[in-house]
Amino acid sequence: MFMVNSALFFLRLLKARLTHKFIPLVMQFNVTNNCNSRCSYCYAKYYEREHKDLDTKSVFYIIDELAKAGTQRLSLVGGEPLLRKDIGQIIDYIKSKGMECTMTTNGYFIPEKLKECKKLDLLCISLDGSEESHDANRGQGSFLKAMEAIRVACENHVSIQTSTVLTKNNLKDLAFLIDTAKTYNFYLTFTPMITQVCEGGKKAVDELLPSIQEYKAILRQIIQEKKKGAPILFASKVYEHSYNWKDFSNDKIMGETPDFKYIKCNAGRYSAIIDANADLYPCPQLVGVIKVKNILKVGLKEAWEYINNHNCKTCFSPCSNNLNLLLSLDAAVIYDLVKCYSGKKFKLNE
Repeated sequence: MFMVNSALFFLRLLKARLTHKFIPLVMQFNVTNNCNSRCSYCYAKYYEREHKDLDTKSVFYIIDELAKAGTQRLSLVGGEPLLRKDIGQIIDYIKSKGMECTMTTNGYFIPEKLKECKKLDLLCISLDGSEESHDANRGQGSFLKAMEAIRVACENHVSIQTSTVLTKNNLKDLAFLIDTAKTYNFYLTFTPMITQVCEGGKKAVDELLPSIQEYKAILRQIIQEKKKGAPILFASKVYEHSYNWKDFSNDKIMGETPDFKYIKCNAGRYSAIIDANADLYPCPQLVGVIKVKNILKVGLKEAWEYINNHNCKTCFSPCSNNLNLLLSLDAAVIYDLVKCYSGKKFKLNE
């Protein structure tokens, strides 16, 4: 992520850090549990949840509270955000409050909701690899939908990046993904499978989970390709942090202090995620894992203060750790983001 108004973002962040005040600068909002996909690795099984989506009035109230609290970027996630009939109104309302608005989507509805997508500051589309690999992860026919979404978005000058979840199905697709990113001029992001290990609970090991040797091999390739100039987002050091992870069946370390050099968590201090029922969590990996408070019941201030001191120490997510380091004003991450968003154009086989 990088802010259009990056000067204001860093000014607010620097002020918050100097005054030792935690503010929700960068937020995610799960605006729906509904999803037309049944991704094999979905850690939250959104489509099986019982609570209903918030109505438009409640969503607007939460946006108002975030604006008052100083939020600068709000990312709409789900479920599939484009399934909401009022998604255009939500985007417009976020923008009217002076916040940047981004969205993560499976791409199915981008052609028919292009008007709404063109208002976004950034659109993240799920792309897990070649047709065989992507469909194995996300369902038959999903690859063609994702590629059509990428084509339509790029032809209409919508800023995009893609998100790839690494599973046993797509470990050989790095070259394909890099070539596709160069063809359409966007950046790739990668993450190991979130297993959502609960505190005191059992490890959720999935049949799609690569072995530690397989994970290390693909992460090594990602690091090498990035250093050679491939269009890969997030600083090399966060992928190196993932590479050095000891147990990929456990996505995070809670309570105990890790016995290795790790990237400290800033979630719940300068960033967080609002679930579809208005529960406020520090990050996606902690949704349903820890006890939290509900914004509509106690207000943003109380819900926010409740998660400021959670006991999750670190995780293996490159996305989360890139944000953690950015919010720590890490020079390498800031440099990488500036370089990535400085207008470089990629060409196939460059």
